[in-house]
Amino acid sequence: MSGYVDLAVLRNVALVALLAGVGITVLFSVAVRAMTTAHEEPDQPVASSRLLAAGCLLIMLAAVAVGLWAVLAK
Repeated sequence: MSGYVDLAVLRNVALVALLAGVGITVLFSVAVRAMTTAHEEPDQPVASSRLLAAGCLLIMLAAVAVGLWAVLAK
């Protein structure tokens, strides 16, 4: 069976997909939480929460762009 399927490559793809999938979801949830707490908590500066949210969303966007580039380059 391993003559048809390279199990090491399949393991690496599954591991990267798992880590990237969970990582993108966590970054999105942190960004949403930062945006909602910016309006709920008056003692915390709004700019820092928005900066955190923007940073998380930019990292998430970069990860999706790299993934699309890797898929479309082949």
